[in-house]
Amino acid sequence: MGTNRLLRLNELVDEVSTLPAVAAQVISRASDPEIELSELAEIIEKDTALTLRFLALANSAAMARGHEVTELRPALVRLGLDRVRTISLCVTLHDVFPSRPAVSDPDFDRVAFWKNILGVATSAQILAQHTAKGAEQESYLAGILHDVGKSVLDQKEHVQFTRAVRLARDKQIPLPAAEEMTFGFNHAELGARILSEWNLPELLVQVVRYHLEPGREQGVLPEARRVIGLLNDAVQICRSIHLGDDGESDLPLTFNQLLQTLRINSRQLEQLVVKVQSEVEQTANLLELEVTEPAQYLRALQVANRELSRIGLEGLMQELMQCPEGEVFVP
Repeated sequence: MGTNRLLRLNELVDEVSTLPAVAAQVISRASDPEIELSELAEIIEKDTALTLRFLALANSAAMARGHEVTELRPALVRLGLDRVRTISLCVTLHDVFPSRPAVSDPDFDRVAFWKNILGVATSAQILAQHTAKGAEQESYLAGILHDVGKSVLDQKEHVQFTRAVRLARDKQIPLPAAEEMTFGFNHAELGARILSEWNLPELLVQVVRYHLEPGREQGVLPEARRVIGLLNDAVQICRSIHLGDDGESDLPLTFNQLLQTLRINSRQLEQLVVKVQSEVEQTANLLELEVTEPAQYLRALQVANRELSRIGLEGLMQELMQCPEGEVFVP
């Protein structure tokens, strides 16, 4: 890497590592599996806007069941520690890297990007619940954080970043390759450096750094490799169902390829997509994001079912369902 490129990488890391005090605390502490609800509450209470968001979520129709809470701590107890951790991180990151740009840009749609982030995080968590017990929290956090480098490039080097996005699409090359041609580094390297500065766990740092290189073995924690696999499956799901836009030029997997990759059937895929949509909609409402109508996904799945019927779904499913016990996803 040239000296100028290395200097710019270091400058970007330094610029983003200086966060508002509450944001820095939330990002660092929310990812700690040992944190207690009372400690997180003390941090959140320092930010009035963040406190009001949690009260609104706890009093939503899905959570309140007719019983309103007016104080933060009972609201957090109702939501549960895992949800509070993930929502804290998600909301804080969205405040630091908002979805609404000053000027709309056709090359990189920030709203669509954030929809994709929420979709990847939710998909990874759901997959983890059924294929890798114990990795649900890490998978969700990895989904939220895996493209943080893109957010930084978009906001700090917007002109050059959109040039890289156009380059990737025009030449049909991976976006990381276009980023390296433009900046001398890619968003995964930048993102990992930033997470290190934020003092996040090494597992998350490694997932963000190496998720573009899933075959890499040396020096990568076994838990990180497992989460990388879940994350990459989640990315493929969101691309195939057109959930937001991550700025990549890669063609999405066909539904046939997706079913084979995930070892599930079309009914299970439909259940997965509906569940992802529900979770994304709830989180997006908290962030005041406008989510895509569920009908878009259901129409896409109807097309998938017709394609699968044409190629002979029954024979395909017999092969897929012969995989080892524990690998079949059952929502």
